[in-house]
Amino acid sequence: MEETTEKSHKGLKKGLYLIPSAFTATNAALGFLSVVYSLRGFQANFVDQKLASEYFDYAAAAIGYAILCDILDGRIARMTKTTTEIGVQLDSLADVLTFGIAPVILLYSWGIGLVFPEGSQLYNLGLFVLFMYLMCGTFRLARFNIQATRPRVLMEGTVKTDKKNFIGLPIPPAAGLIAAIV
Repeated sequence: MEETTEKSHKGLKKGLYLIPSAFTATNAALGFLSVVYSLRGFQANFVDQKLASEYFDYAAAAIGYAILCDILDGRIARMTKTTTEIGVQLDSLADVLTFGIAPVILLYSWGIGLVFPEGSQLYNLGLFVLFMYLMCGTFRLARFNIQATRPRVLMEGTVKTDKKNFIGLPIPPAAGLIAAIV
């Protein structure tokens, strides 16, 4: 009887690891949907601007909902003590897609690609700014991953791994600002 209870606890613990991963996967799926809706909006803009506007709204909303998933996945992992190294990496990959690539494609589709003539100085400047946003966000996430796993020596000589604190602007609020503007 005791052996059965122990096995069910192990099975429950294994199942708990899936919960934060499900939120991370939903975050990535919403990022993918944002990209799809941005591209649909770009295409529709040449035919029906009202429909294009709806697609851009859907793309922005997907980023907003993904922010909620991103907040919840980490909190749930810490609450259930199911934080894993692969979870940290997957979360950052999902964040690059949802809060890096998706907002860049949304801004290109909603603004730069439609407003400025291809090859013009403003068009090229817009592409450069979008690329820099993507790269800065990606480097910021990579830096966070390194800091999250590297032990930090405190003044009193104790070692602490810092997974909650970070330096700089996290990429989800930056993407949220872009989504709010659109």
